[in-house]
Amino acid sequence: MRDYDKAPLMIKNNFIMIMYGFVFLCFIDAFVIWATFFSGIIDWSLGKFSEVFFHALKTQGFRFSGMVIGFVVANIWAFFDLIRKLRKPEKVYLCNDKVYWDKRDITVEKQNIVWVKKSIYPMLGKIPDGSLQRFWIFTLGIIIVPLFLILSNLLACLAKLVALLINKDYKFILFCTIVFYDNQKNAVNVYLMTKQDYKQVNEYLLQNFNLQIENLDKNYKFCK
Repeated sequence: MRDYDKAPLMIKNNFIMIMYGFVFLCFIDAFVIWATFFSGIIDWSLGKFSEVFFHALKTQGFRFSGMVIGFVVANIWAFFDLIRKLRKPEKVYLCNDKVYWDKRDITVEKQNIVWVKKSIYPMLGKIPDGSLQRFWIFTLGIIIVPLFLILSNLLACLAKLVALLINKDYKFILFCTIVFYDNQKNAVNVYLMTKQDYKQVNEYLLQNFNLQIENLDKNYKFCK
């Protein structure tokens, strides 16, 4: 039997985070493009594109110039954030008595784990009761979060299908996130990308929890 304290199982949690960042950037870019070209703020038929563009920069004030600057900054930031995620990916370490998510600095102890489930998307962890953060999460959750999660995971599924066609080491499963949830409302998500990830996490669950991925209950909630 493997000693997961001496040799912890490490799983990279990077792929789905990159997909979430990409979809969020698409939301921002789509809004800026709509506001610039289709909202009627600027009449682009008045002349050449360059003439109308620079005239708008001079006459529309910060409303237009700020949006252009924000568009450029957001895309540059997204590019460097992608490089950072590729160079220093988020990792989850699975040990005998705990599971640790490094970049989020979240640890769930085995003795405190309430359940382990498989999920379509990562689950949010603890949100303080009565906090402004909780208010906004539930307010946005009614409208934006479901759409964001659906689009992000649809894109992730398409990307995994393409990866699978290129490299047979990848594994396509719909419920690809294993969620460890404890009695303190902490959640650690383990995203399964490859066949090796699936096999190793399954062995870990079998040895430490007497569970198998295919028999885990399914989770559909993004917070609790």
